[in-house]
Amino acid sequence: MSKPKRLHPIAIFFLFFASLKELIFPIIAAFVFGRGASSWDFPFTVYFAIAGLIIFSIYGYLKWFTFTYEIDGDELKIKQGIFVKKHRFIRRERIYSIDITAGLLQRLFHLVAVKVETAGGGNEPEVVLTAVMKEDALHLRKQLLEVSIESEVTEVDFQNLIEPIAKTQWKLSNQYLLFAGLTSSGIGIAFMAIIALATQLEDWIPDQYIIDTFGYLFQSSLAGIIIMAVIIVLLSWVISFSGTLLKYGGFIIDKKGDELEITRGVLEKRQLTLSITRITAIRVVESLLRQPFGLVTVYVESAGGGSKDEQLSTVLFPLVRKKELKDHLREVIPDFAFEQPIEPLPKRAKRDM
Repeated sequence: MSKPKRLHPIAIFFLFFASLKELIFPIIAAFVFGRGASSWDFPFTVYFAIAGLIIFSIYGYLKWFTFTYEIDGDELKIKQGIFVKKHRFIRRERIYSIDITAGLLQRLFHLVAVKVETAGGGNEPEVVLTAVMKEDALHLRKQLLEVSIESEVTEVDFQNLIEPIAKTQWKLSNQYLLFAGLTSSGIGIAFMAIIALATQLEDWIPDQYIIDTFGYLFQSSLAGIIIMAVIIVLLSWVISFSGTLLKYGGFIIDKKGDELEITRGVLEKRQLTLSITRITAIRVVESLLRQPFGLVTVYVESAGGGSKDEQLSTVLFPLVRKKELKDHLREVIPDFAFEQPIEPLPKRAKRDM
């Protein structure tokens, strides 16, 4: 049994900004519509801002002070709540993965964030520790994911106990990383984001400038409109390409016994520990841009789901050749390295389609 621990004190600022982010739109609405524009004179605006900062700072401190976690036997205990106290007890056998990430701000203070995923926990992590020391995070992962020998071994085999754990490493090469960026399907999302941003900027751009711009486009030749569309598409592609490089840069899989440690990310370092015994299925995705090159992305489905941005799955191989997929699976998760025959529907089924 360990003693109850609090998050690192810097978590007060993270909680402060998280609360401010959740209420930023109501604050703006109150600032704009709550009073007449003429009533927002200099003293009142300053007092309003100072009072808001003080309230959010106190809230962040109280939220940090009342949050503790500890490991008691086979349970992770979480105590939190300012006015309403909440006690959560998470059994170790329910935990299927622990995700350790380090954003830019956390890396400045040599801290990491820990996300504990459980079976049946839904789309969100069961527990999020926003700021802890890396040593504490690794100790927490070891305590929660490593099953004791007494609970796993019925007959003690001394030779197996002293035998070192087999280790395997799989790494995404720079060539495949660049090609993953070039063929990323995120270009469509980036394109829609640019269009959405342009519509939001309409309120900030003078009406006459918008009229002149669209008037020029309608009066110009077809070549001018095509050039403008190409520029937007290229900008979307650059954003998608950069996002893929930052997301999957330094992608490494370390297989240690029955555990997979997936490390990735350039700006935000992420390390996910996944038990192979919790993997229930694999999903192979062939995007439109990658089909001509015979390239696929492989996801693993595990008990409890995965991250939202990966459709509740976990990326196992960001990019591999389809004909080499079986070899890669045999190297990392051999239980899923089997033949996958695909047979077309019989001709008589066309009548029902």
